[in-house]
Amino acid sequence: MKHQNERAVALILATLFLAGSASDVQSQQSNSTAKNNFELTVHVTEIKHQDGKVLIGVYNKSDGFPKELEKALLTAKTAPGKPTHTFRGLSHGNYAVVVIHDRNNNGKLDRNLLGMPKEPVGLSNYSVIGISNPPTFKTASFTLSSIESINIKLNQF
Repeated sequence: MKHQNERAVALILATLFLAGSASDVQSQQSNSTAKNNFELTVHVTEIKHQDGKVLIGVYNKSDGFPKELEKALLTAKTAPGKPTHTFRGLSHGNYAVVVIHDRNNNGKLDRNLLGMPKEPVGLSNYSVIGISNPPTFKTASFTLSSIESINIKLNQF
């Protein structure tokens, strides 16, 4: 009888432990989903030409920013006539955005011999980009903590 009671107690404890683990997993999944429910809408302004595509890159770290679009966390292409894109499923954190008006559709920012952009480009938190104001992730970054919308002005060079 004593062994049956010990087995029953062990079975009850195991069931409670498994039920608690399952609810912890569900709680973690809910928290994970809640963390990834932010949106960032990027509106591009000062588009002077209607040729090519507008490339938008969202970075969550400095690696590759702003020159290597392939290292961006998320990217999008839009038509110059519809220069707005919404990125969904983002979590709370620091982000920086680069926008390139890829006028010749080659998928990259063309530069002159001095390394200056030959195509219009814009960055979050920058109204003017130039030799005296080179872009950095630290300056371009902002904290996303809700559903947000930003305007990025394209700079002509």
